[in-house]
Amino acid sequence: MNLRLHKVRQSLYDVRLSSALPWTYVQSAVGGWRNRPHYRDLRSFVIFIGNGRCGTSLLGSLLNAHCHVCIGHELNVLRYVARGYRRDQLLWLLVKQDEVFGQIGRRWTGYDYEVPNQWQGRFKKLLVVGDKKAGLTTSMLGERPELLQKLEDRVGLPLRIIHLVRHPQNVITTMHRKQGWTLEEAADLFFQRCETNWRLMNERPKTVHTLHLEAFIAEPRRHLVELCQWMGVEPHKDYLQDASGIVLRKPRQSWDEVLWPIDLLRSVERRAAAYPYLAGYNVEAAA
Repeated sequence: MNLRLHKVRQSLYDVRLSSALPWTYVQSAVGGWRNRPHYRDLRSFVIFIGNGRCGTSLLGSLLNAHCHVCIGHELNVLRYVARGYRRDQLLWLLVKQDEVFGQIGRRWTGYDYEVPNQWQGRFKKLLVVGDKKAGLTTSMLGERPELLQKLEDRVGLPLRIIHLVRHPQNVITTMHRKQGWTLEEAADLFFQRCETNWRLMNERPKTVHTLHLEAFIAEPRRHLVELCQWMGVEPHKDYLQDASGIVLRKPRQSWDEVLWPIDLLRSVERRAAAYPYLAGYNVEAAA
């Protein structure tokens, strides 16, 4: 796709997100009511937590390619829960969000997330629905933890929370480069979210599935099998082949593009040690 056209389409997608709230309540009420038959067989509801730039767009798109799964891209479902949207409205919005993502070609931040031969944008029977908005979801749950229980009560389905983790320096560096924050500001936000994620992991150990991006990329097929079984859908052979086939075999290392102050490296290493799920990421060696 032409890069300029992609930027225009992505801008349109962002506008639809930002302008959604004033007009979607009635539309989602009507759409949700009309599409209730599609929701009667649902088994679980998926949300993502973590930090941005951890591969959640990739993983959400791969799960969305399953014939019984719909993962809305970047809806921010908690925003609608906080505003009182009902079950069928939330479900309709998530399916609609996937439709919008398909209209812009399933390209995001320079990557193509289309899985050939599979079910993105459609489904045989909807068994799993969810939202891919990891970083902001964690931030909202840090400020308003009660929203998680409200979501579960509202949809009336077991929650499945996917926590995707990546090397802290990669995440912080990419936040710095893409959002324009200083490295120190990006590091502070990263660890604020780490604290919320760690709390959720301890409060809901059977609900949160923590997965490291590096491990997933090394063996995408095995981890997709585990995730499908955990969500309650069959990991079909053709789905596994096509979904794992678009995964790049090596994650991009972004930290070597930015000069890190040595005192910040020491600080990140010290703060990361407080979270067991970050063990194994050698910040000093990465520098």
